[in-house]
Amino acid sequence: MPLAVAGATFCAFIPAIDNQFVNWDDDKVLLEQYGYRGFSPVHLSWMFNSVVMGHYQPITWLTYALDYAIYDGLDPRGFHLTNILFHSANAMLFYFLALSLLRLTLCGRRHKPDLALYIAAVLAALFFGVHPLRTESVAWVTERRDVVSTFFLLTSVLLYGRYVADRDAGKGWYTASVLALVLSLMSKAWGITLPLVLLIMDVYPYRRITWGADSPWRQQAKKACLDKIPYALPALWVAYVSLQAQSVGQVMKSVSEYGWPERIGQSCFGLVFYLVKTVVPSKLAPIYEIPVEMNPLAVRFLLAGLLVVVVTVGLIAMRKRWPFGLASWLICAVVLSPVLGIAQSGPQLAADRYSYISCMPWALLAAALVLRLMRTQLAMIAILGSLAAIVGLAGASWQQCKTWRTSQTLWEHTLSLYPESWNAHVNLGSALQPGGEHRAALKHFDAALAIKPGIPAAHANAAQSFLALGQTAEALNRADLALGLSDTEGDVLRNLGSLYFKLGKHEQSAEVNRRALRLRPDDVILHANQAAVTHELGDLDQAILHLRKVVQLVERFGKISPQNAQAYVNACRTLRDIYERRGDLIASDKYSQRIEAQAR
Repeated sequence: MPLAVAGATFCAFIPAIDNQFVNWDDDKVLLEQYGYRGFSPVHLSWMFNSVVMGHYQPITWLTYALDYAIYDGLDPRGFHLTNILFHSANAMLFYFLALSLLRLTLCGRRHKPDLALYIAAVLAALFFGVHPLRTESVAWVTERRDVVSTFFLLTSVLLYGRYVADRDAGKGWYTASVLALVLSLMSKAWGITLPLVLLIMDVYPYRRITWGADSPWRQQAKKACLDKIPYALPALWVAYVSLQAQSVGQVMKSVSEYGWPERIGQSCFGLVFYLVKTVVPSKLAPIYEIPVEMNPLAVRFLLAGLLVVVVTVGLIAMRKRWPFGLASWLICAVVLSPVLGIAQSGPQLAADRYSYISCMPWALLAAALVLRLMRTQLAMIAILGSLAAIVGLAGASWQQCKTWRTSQTLWEHTLSLYPESWNAHVNLGSALQPGGEHRAALKHFDAALAIKPGIPAAHANAAQSFLALGQTAEALNRADLALGLSDTEGDVLRNLGSLYFKLGKHEQSAEVNRRALRLRPDDVILHANQAAVTHELGDLDQAILHLRKVVQLVERFGKISPQNAQAYVNACRTLRDIYERRGDLIASDKYSQRIEAQAR
């Protein structure tokens, strides 16, 4: 049965294998990073000491490194295959978790499982595994961290369950559970809420903490809390590291620019959003943006807040008759709490990937309902209805995977559902530029600016298209607009520095490059651009400094990647020529040898 679950889950996401890398962070995380492309001490040091785009994920980097080695480079098919395999393994692990929890809640610890229980566990695992809300985490290579982190997180919960079942002989399970959490936290910070989740599970379904006048609940609660300290310590450390990373990247919104009413409104909306999308998974997209004019008193936010209050009060009132419902609701809220908007970063109001773990309680609830029906005269209807729903969900996932085929298909699909998405317009325009479709790209950049004025990337990318079309005056105007809006976006500044150089504005190019280098000091392309600018300005000492940095950065990880080879050879040639003119033949010959070695 668990192998069947894994196989069915794998089949639902097979179309993702033919997908490409997309310009939704795959370029920044995979194509522009070189530290994961090997297993030397330098590579390992980079993986365990780097924070990229606000994420600390050394274990996830190790899986990318394996892909890079196994598939001989950046073959997207191999990277997608690994994502699907991890997700299939997660579905199998969730089967075992569902089996143990359903047995506890519906059969009792002493009752022998029957066939209906196994079927219910299969249905729970398939509901989780083939649901189209999983597509973002599976079909998007950047979100490898979701599936890897969840693999170890589920392992941790399963091991904790073994410890609870036999605490006298379960110390080994307990230690292994804590270690599994550490591995999960080193894949992605999702596990920071696990100590609270386990405390809820200690109340129900594990019943380690029981309420009542004659119950020693204080001693039980104290023991349960002490058990969570080894879980809480690494969780708190990773939470701190993640918060610092978000703050350094300046993507975390301050309370002054995004107030508490907005945050509370977004949080209530998110809780309802994920529940509704779980039941009716339609109009799925990679981005659901915060409205340009966020009004927490809008109808959808008020209704969401009212529904959250009603559901919470109702489940508390029913806690004795239906503890499963309250426990599921609390676990869902706790798991989602870091991404609901209280600590808001990024432009998203919600995201499909955030449902990856939080939907598991709903899968268990659905399976529990089916299990109860299977023990009545409605058994056959319940099984056939469940199978029909599973097939429908798998078919939706199959189709959803295809929307991630290329950057263009992804953003065209998004705009077909949400034409007011300024992110989709900017990213679709960027996807059209490499194919020379600059006029079409400009329409999307202008559409984004009409929705949300003052987007630096839209102006900077539009400037590139105007330059390609020969409209240098408009290119310069857009570049100036982008520069006035961008202080913290390193990729935008890098593009602007290159643009100013092409427009002959060398002094301005050098200044923009300096600003960009303060944000991205190890950017090979930036150093190569600054070397070209300072060389043109006659500052040979600065040019040599940046050219040497190019060579140093490219050689740092040993094997020179195809993406950096041209910049490396150009830097070596320029340094060879400069030293030859200065009469330093030893230095000149050193760089000549590097050029010959790269040619070989």
